[in-house]
Amino acid sequence: NTPVQYMEYERSASADGRKILHTDSPSPASVSAIINPCNPTGIFLKLPELLNHIETKVNANCHVLVDESMLPWYGPDWREQSLTSVPDWISRVYKERGIAVWVIHSWTKIWSCPGVRLGSVVAPTEEHMTALKKKQVPWSLNSMALSFVEEVVKDDHYMIQTWQLTKQWRAHTVNRIESVFKNWKCYGEHWLSWIWIDTGDEKVAERADQLSKEYG
Repeated sequence: NTPVQYMEYERSASADGRKILHTDSPSPASVSAIINPCNPTGIFLKLPELLNHIETKVNANCHVLVDESMLPWYGPDWREQSLTSVPDWISRVYKERGIAVWVIHSWTKIWSCPGVRLGSVVAPTEEHMTALKKKQVPWSLNSMALSFVEEVVKDDHYMIQTWQLTKQWRAHTVNRIESVFKNWKCYGEHWLSWIWIDTGDEKVAERADQLSKEYG
């Protein structure tokens, strides 16, 4: 469990009329969402840890949504940490326990294109994907976005720069924060594009948030 995570899935579940269960609820969940790495805390489960978590913490006969949108920052071998690299395992947990694992990626983040809404999903079975496509609107991806994808996937230089510079910029930012605010604690993997900060004081955190917004 994590103290906080990206709230969009909870919002969507509420909009769908589903009951939101607390992490310590004894009731079995029909849908669970895992953000890995977790936004905003920076908690990250490597692939073996993630597989173990799903097998030991998730109840049978449910859907598990695993959002890996921030995983590409891991580095050139990020796919080795992705659930997309273990299709046999995904097939097995569904056949043996009825756990349907969906792997979700938002590409607008790693490619810095928030104006072009791009994402992908890997379904646990062909039948699941067929059922999903029946509800998908036919214009979910326009021609401009498709043209962008065709070109951006070829830009290896951009990805190499991203992997190199993100680590450098993050380390620099963490060092500056810790040198000025001695009691602040910075969390998250060294390759992530954001920093989770514990100021130790709620009022200080609110003021820091306010000033950050004022100064862009």
